Amino acid sequence: MDIHLNNDDYTFKYRVCGIIIENGHALVMGNGQYDYFYAVGGKVMMGETAEEAIVREVWEETGVAYKVQRLVFIHESFFMRNNKQSHELAFYFLMKPQGKGLFSYQNGEEFLKWIPVEEYERHQIYPEFLRGRLSNLPMVAERVVTRS
Repeated sequence: MDIHLNNDDYTFKYRVCGIIIENGHALVMGNGQYDYFYAVGGKVMMGETAEEAIVREVWEETGVAYKVQRLVFIHESFFMRNNKQSHELAFYFLMKPQGKGLFSYQNGEEFLKWIPVEEYERHQIYPEFLRGRLSNLPMVAERVVTRS
């Protein structure tokens, strides 16, 4: 069961996301229904560590067994979605490249896309705080709070 709390007025999600960079390209996900990209990842399940969750999520979404290199960001986000206040806590892990090259994947509407790191800022990618950060990731985990 995912760690996701929901009532009439509010929703809370505990998520993990992978920062995957290979050959100067960052891996993002897209969905044919939307005109933006987002980080590879998903919800943490009950009884699962954040590290276990990101390895599972990346495997499910890419079919590649990446390993966690280190925690890079803790992102606490507050926003409105579907007329509800939303609070999301997400851990962003740098994933160790496995040397698989620039693979592709599509499952229904959802797909993976490799974007050159130097072009990352030219695309609409969420979360926005990652823009300009991929070429200079912090060595110690950094906490980021956003409100929109």
